[in-house]
Amino acid sequence: MTATPVSKEEVRMLVKDIGYTETSKRLNIKRDTLYQWARRFGWNKPIVHSQQTVRTVRPVADTHADVIAELETQTRMSLAKSTQRLAKDSESVTLRDSKHVKNVAQTAAIVHKWEAKQSAPNVMVNIALLGVDPGEVRVEGTTVDESGPA
Repeated sequence: MTATPVSKEEVRMLVKDIGYTETSKRLNIKRDTLYQWARRFGWNKPIVHSQQTVRTVRPVADTHADVIAELETQTRMSLAKSTQRLAKDSESVTLRDSKHVKNVAQTAAIVHKWEAKQSAPNVMVNIALLGVDPGEVRVEGTTVDESGPA
């Protein structure tokens, strides 16, 4: 892997998002160096655009994207565990609490992507290519529209 130049501004943003220790591990920059940069460049002050760079193993943007993906996975896992516990508790609720059960079900549907699993892809077949008269075709008790696509 080749070292790529990294903007201290990008490093500052990553430090702000995930902290000094995690940034140090992911970018292979000493934590003390990050602290020194923070003091020297006033990272606790409003954003200052700096053109100075440092060599690192991975681009900061890639590291940032990885962190976001990890957090998404952790969030989805936490929500899945939570909805599992709430769904188990919903077995003993009364009708008065049905709105809460509905909210749990909606959250579970989002987390587990139930809608995507249930919806079958729409398939369009031009039956005229198959040598079939479209006027004679019936699908689930309805006649196919012979006028073609709108």
